[in-house]
Amino acid sequence: MRRRLLLLAAAVAPWVPACGSGSPTPSASPTPVPLTTLMIKPPGFALQGASGGSGPMTLASAASVFSAPDAATALTADHFVDGYQQAWLDPSTSGFVGTFLWRFGSDTGAADFAGRVGGAIRALPAEHPITTTGVPGAIAASVLLLGHPALFAVYSFAKYAVEVKIVGNDATTQLLQQLTTTQLALLAA
Repeated sequence: MRRRLLLLAAAVAPWVPACGSGSPTPSASPTPVPLTTLMIKPPGFALQGASGGSGPMTLASAASVFSAPDAATALTADHFVDGYQQAWLDPSTSGFVGTFLWRFGSDTGAADFAGRVGGAIRALPAEHPITTTGVPGAIAASVLLLGHPALFAVYSFAKYAVEVKIVGNDATTQLLQQLTTTQLALLAA
């Protein structure tokens, strides 16, 4: 069941036309910061290893997450650099949190990518928009996945695109708000 939720959660972001806007870029450092140091840690959830869906993303692995045949082309056009995904499980409820952080070569590339993913979320059947505060430009929605409540939020900040997914009984707007604002604070620091 957990694997089905992971696969379904990853598959719900087909490509749609780009939208979104960029944010100001902080000063670039000579050596990129490892993405693992910029990832949130959901409270009460246990990180799943590589077999559970956590790990780095190359262009090929990032493109494979999406169902569109032009995913690699779109990521290349957006100047995809690298990405990292983490899968978290609440052992007491089997709730799932998926965190995705993608780095691009430009603010515009990150914003375009976040817009595509956000557009795909908005196109899901029975999607209900929700509001997240403190995260400019975030697109967030509530849906049902295999009969389980699920919340999604996606946004861009500087050269990063972020997606947070929560599936199961842990899928509350309060947790989504906490995770999206905590992720933004890590990126802005």
